[in-house]
Amino acid sequence: PETQGDRRQRLLVALMESVFDGVLIVSRAGKMIYHNQLFLDIWNFPREVLESRSDETALEWAAHQTTDPDGFLARVAAVYQNTGDRVREEITMKDGRVYERCGSAVRTGDGDEPWMWTFRDRTAEPVAGRCRAASAEPAGSAGRARENFCLRRRRGSRQSARLPRRIAAR
Repeated sequence: PETQGDRRQRLLVALMESVFDGVLIVSRAGKMIYHNQLFLDIWNFPREVLESRSDETALEWAAHQTTDPDGFLARVAAVYQNTGDRVREEITMKDGRVYERCGSAVRTGDGDEPWMWTFRDRTAEPVAGRCRAASAEPAGSAGRARENFCLRRRRGSRQSARLPRRIAAR
């Protein structure tokens, strides 16, 4: 018979596969703990990268698919140095796809705190509604990488759309 733990595990995997985002969870030791199929579809990793389970190896592969490989790597390094922040930024791929990349430490309560990245395809959205990098030049520092990826921090607050007064009053 299925245990409650088995059911919970099956439910979590099904949930991660049903979301609209590519998901990657990385341990503090730099190992890829979990990824969903959409994450694999976005980055198209070769088998040897996946088998290594190395975040560093995956980052090197992924960076070369972006318009700013050096900035991509510098930004991830800066984020990993300050894991207390949540991040939301935009990544532009060489083939024209645009992804919103969000990241946050996963607060497990046991001090492990892996990092979770999500990637949502924003390619079809109007350019006016997206943050775009001002320059295609490679970033020279983590600060420049932050500018190029248009970092928008959200510290625990959510922005909500305001309803028109007549709708909100109902």
